[in-house]
Formats: sequence, structure tokens, C-alpha cells
Amino acid sequence: MLSQPIFDDSSLAESFYSAIFELFCRSCQSEVRELLSECRFGIAPLKGNSDSGPSGEKTFFIVAPCLDVAEQLLQEADSIIEQVANIMAGVEQTVICILPNGQQDLQQFPPKSMVGKIFRNRVE
Repeated sequence: MLSQPIFDDSSLAESFYSAIFELFCRSCQSEVRELLSECRFGIAPLKGNSDSGPSGEKTFFIVAPCLDVAEQLLQEADSIIEQVANIMAGVEQTVICILPNGQQDLQQFPPKSMVGKIFRNRVE
């Protein structure tokens, strides 16, 4: 008889990604960390060109609460990309984006309507 897992897959994944996002934020400079404290994060496949395969490229999403925060994060994009590459091996790109019109609920928002800028992560 197999033992029952202590965590289900979704709670384990949620804990793992929470720890990764926390490590990422702590690794950034204090000004960037302050901006990131207002954001939400996620990792998901993003379908792009035909080279990305059927499931898309693993993408780190930084969802800013407003355009002002997103623009400030864009000014720090080089340092953000560097930290993502250092901490999140296998994540090929980063997106800094916003939810238009002050949307708050990510679950009910269609991702196709999200506005943002995509950056290729440096792979070493």
C-alpha cells in the first residue's frame, strides 16, 4: 500500500512558486523590491512563434497594478531579467504587464487582453 502524500500537487506547486517569487523579490534592489511588492506574479507557457512548440515557452509574468508601476519596472528591466535568469532556470522569457482599466481579479480576466512587454531571458 502506498502512503498518502502530505500535500496535493496544487498546494505543493503553490508553495514552491511562492518561495521562488519571494526569493526573486529579495534578490532585487530595494527600489525594485518596493515596486514588486505591489505586483502579482505567475509562471505559465506563453505561445509565440512556431518555434516555441505546442505548449509555448515558460514565461514569468509580473502583473503591475497600474501603468505607472509598470513603466517604472520597465526602466529596471535589465536588472529584473538578470535576477530572473539567475533564479529561475528554464524560464525563457519575462513579461511586465498590467491589467487594463484597474481590473483586480486575474481569474475572471481574459489573458489575451493583457497589455505588456516581453523580454527574452539571458540563458547561460
